[in-house]
Amino acid sequence: MSTLEREKLSQMEQCEVGELEKKADGGDSISQLHLGLMLKLGEGVAQDLEKAVYWYTKAAEQGDADAQDFLAECYFNGYGIGNEKYPLKKGKYWYEKSAEQGNADAQLWLGCCYFDGDGTKKEDWKAIRWWLKAAEQGNKPAQSLLMKYFPNSWPKKESNSGGCYIATAVYGSYDAPSVMTLRHFRDEYLAKSLLGRLFISIYYKLSPQIANSLRNTVIINRLVRCILDRFVIRLRDRHGW
Repeated sequence: MSTLEREKLSQMEQCEVGELEKKADGGDSISQLHLGLMLKLGEGVAQDLEKAVYWYTKAAEQGDADAQDFLAECYFNGYGIGNEKYPLKKGKYWYEKSAEQGNADAQLWLGCCYFDGDGTKKEDWKAIRWWLKAAEQGNKPAQSLLMKYFPNSWPKKESNSGGCYIATAVYGSYDAPSVMTLRHFRDEYLAKSLLGRLFISIYYKLSPQIANSLRNTVIINRLVRCILDRFVIRLRDRHGW
């Protein structure tokens, strides 16, 4: 995590510590995060993990996704948290807050929480869901974890691999707008119900063979695309996906 923290700190405008403290005390979340980074890394000030956690918490409570991500990591690794009774549970809480805002690193680690049962109940479908969200943003560790533990849930690069989604085979690209709409349907609707999760699980098992058939059969491909096109239009009209 320190690499991400250093990258974030390097992107911030340099400022005197006294001025940062004044702004942070006044409730400025960016200054709170900035001060937390300096204290965590010992950059420009003496390293103080407890104070770093204090300022991360202040910024996180105001909704700063980076602060939430960095704070979660502190809880998981025991940095500056004293005798916290449930560190993993709190760490998972902050990863989730950050992940919900689209932070790919937090999505990766939240997936790990669900996969390992750290700070929460072990639930593979939720691990897949959050790893997919991170992977779709180009997060390489998330992509590797999906290919290692759930190989049919993430499309392989080889065009003949058979590991792609049916929709990807039909539309020709994993990043096609219609495929993105269907991914929203998966995450925001199917993944939230027992039957929907069962469907996702079966889909992952059957999709490689079906995807291969669609790539090799033009007529069936066009028929499936016609059906999916109508479904996608309905989703966009109803949900704006």
